[in-house]
Amino acid sequence: MPHLTPSDRIGTTVGGRYEIRRLLGEGGFSAVFESVHNITGRSVALKLLHPHLVTTEQITERFLLEARAMARIRHDGIVQVLDAGKDPDGTVYIALELLEGEALESTLQRVRTITWSEAASIGVDVLAALAEAHRNKIVHRDIKPGNIFVTRKNSGEAQAKLLDFGIAHVAQAKGRFTQQGVILGTPEYMSPEQARAGAVGPEADLWSVGVVLFECVTGSTPFVSENTTEILLRVQTERAPELSSVVPSVPSAISAVVRRALERDVSERFHTADEMREALQRQSVDIILLDLVLPGGEDGLMLAREVRARSDTPIIMLTGRDDVVDRIVGLEVGADDYIAKPFHLREVLARLRTVLRRRQPAAPARAEPDDAIHFDGWRLDLARRQLVTAEGTEIVLTTGEFDMLAALARAPGRVLSRDVLMDLTHGRSLEAFDRTIDAQIARLRKKIEPDPSRPTLIKSVRGVGYVFTGKP
Repeated sequence: MPHLTPSDRIGTTVGGRYEIRRLLGEGGFSAVFESVHNITGRSVALKLLHPHLVTTEQITERFLLEARAMARIRHDGIVQVLDAGKDPDGTVYIALELLEGEALESTLQRVRTITWSEAASIGVDVLAALAEAHRNKIVHRDIKPGNIFVTRKNSGEAQAKLLDFGIAHVAQAKGRFTQQGVILGTPEYMSPEQARAGAVGPEADLWSVGVVLFECVTGSTPFVSENTTEILLRVQTERAPELSSVVPSVPSAISAVVRRALERDVSERFHTADEMREALQRQSVDIILLDLVLPGGEDGLMLAREVRARSDTPIIMLTGRDDVVDRIVGLEVGADDYIAKPFHLREVLARLRTVLRRRQPAAPARAEPDDAIHFDGWRLDLARRQLVTAEGTEIVLTTGEFDMLAALARAPGRVLSRDVLMDLTHGRSLEAFDRTIDAQIARLRKKIEPDPSRPTLIKSVRGVGYVFTGKP
C-alpha cells in the first residue's frame, strides 16, 4: 500500500473516529493535524508518525512511549493525551488536546523579548510541570520555546504548557531506546552533559529552562554560533553570560536564579524543579504598594524612581499625601496609580486588579477571516493558514512552508536575506540553516510556480536571498 502524504490525509479518518481537517505542522518524525472526533465532535490535535517510519519497531515504540509518558503525568501544565493507537493499515497516532494560544517560539519571533516578570511567570509554570514529570521518573530533554505553548485559563490568566515528550527519557522503561553516545536535543538549549552525549538527569531540564529564561529577556540564547559543533563545545567549556550584564534592568535575584541554572557543574545547579520554581517565585513580584513616607526616613519617590529604572513591575502609591503636586510627581516618576489615605479596601483591590489587567501581555491578535494576501490568482488565508487556488482548491503546505510564503508575501518586491527568513520562519533547531531555507523555497516553487525551473513568484537574488514578485 503506498504511503499517504500529509496532503493525502486531509479528509481521511484515523482510528475509526478522528476525521482529519487540516495540517498544523510537520517534523522529521511526525505530522500534526487538526481533527474532529466523529461522535463527540471534539476537536483534537492528531499526531501521526510518518508512514515510512512505522516499519521501524524501535521508532514506533518510542512514538507510543511519548503517549504513555505524557499520560502518566497528570498536570495542567502538560498537554493532555486523549488517545493513542495503531490502525490495521499501520497508521500510528496520538490524540492530544487542541490548544488555543501561541507557542513561546512564535511570540519571541514576533516581539523578540518579553519582560523578566513575564518570563519568570512562564518559567514557574514550566518548572511546575517538570517537577511532576521528574516525580514520574521522566526527563524531557528538549525544553525550548518551540515546546512551550502559552494559552489562557478560563479565568483569562496566562498559562504555559509543556509539549512534545518525543525524546524524553523514561526510567525503568522496557527496552533501551536511547543509546549512550547519541546526542539528542536542540544544541542551543542542551546542558553540558547532553552536549557530550552523557547520561542526563532532571538537572539537564533545569539548565534548558535557564536558557529559555535568558532568551526570553535578552532575545538570544547564551551560546550562539552558525556552527553546531562550536555551540556544543562552548556549552561544555564556557560560562554563560550573566543575565543582568546583558539586560541591566533585570533584578540581581532573578539573574542569580538563571546563573545557578546554567552552572556547568551539575552539583552546583538547582537539585529539583520545585527548588528552582520556588526560587523564581520568591523573586517574582506582581505589584508594589509604596508609601511616600517610609521607615528610616527613606523617600518613597526616590525608591519608585529606582525601581522603575530597573524594572517594569507595576507600582501603586498608597500614601497620606493628597496634594495634587505629590500626585503628579508620583505618576511622573513611574507610578501606575496613586491612592490617597484614607481609602476603602475595595477601592484598593479594584485598582490593583485594573493595574494588573493593564500589564497583562496582550493575547496574540486573531486574524480576521478576510485577512488574506491575494497574488496571481492565489489566496493566502492568514486566518485559516490555507493556500487556495483561483479554482478554490486548497494546496496543503507544511507549517514551515506556510510561514515562509507568508513572510515573503508580506514584503512583495523586497529582497529578504536567508538570515532574515530564518529569523521569521525557524526556531534555532539543529537543522535550521541556510540549506533548509533553500529546500523550503524549492518545495514551495514546486507547489505554486507554473514552471519551478523558471520561477516567476519567488525569485532568487544571487548571494543575498529571495524576493517575492507576485502581483495582487
